[in-house]
Amino acid sequence: MRLTPKGGDTDDFEELPAAPQGVRYDPSDRKFLAVAAAHRAHPPILQALDSKWWGWQAALAAIGVVVHFVCPDEIAAKHRQKMGP
Repeated sequence: MRLTPKGGDTDDFEELPAAPQGVRYDPSDRKFLAVAAAHRAHPPILQALDSKWWGWQAALAAIGVVVHFVCPDEIAAKHRQKMGP
């Protein structure tokens, strides 16, 4: 899939939906989010241990982005440790 850079910014794309409330896209993650949102098959994003994604699951799902966690128990524990219960 081809992404369209937005305003000459190589880390921002026309296909990237606005970040839902409480979500902050890292520049390096934007390409994955743009593809997952814009591709007709809406492929899931695989996430290993970046715990902020754990807390964003529902918000991202609401814009059509599904995240599959490689190590869900570990990432959930890491998220609780950083953010609280």
